[in-house]
Amino acid sequence: VANFDSAPNSMLLKLETARIIGQCSRATLYRLIKAGTLPLVKVGNMSYIRVGDLRRLIQAPEGGA
Repeated sequence: VANFDSAPNSMLLKLETARIIGQCSRATLYRLIKAGTLPLVKVGNMSYIRVGDLRRLIQAPEGGA
């Protein structure tokens, strides 16, 4: 997402896109979701991450997530 900084917090990202933006492995992304650190949004059988939730995670102090 080239315009991540200007995207609305409510915008939904596919997990792979969120992983790339968050610069983490797939395993780390799923670990964050399982721990409840990164909320998952289900729409039908698809899973998404809200831009606002990903921003909060990225901006959290190291170890604060």
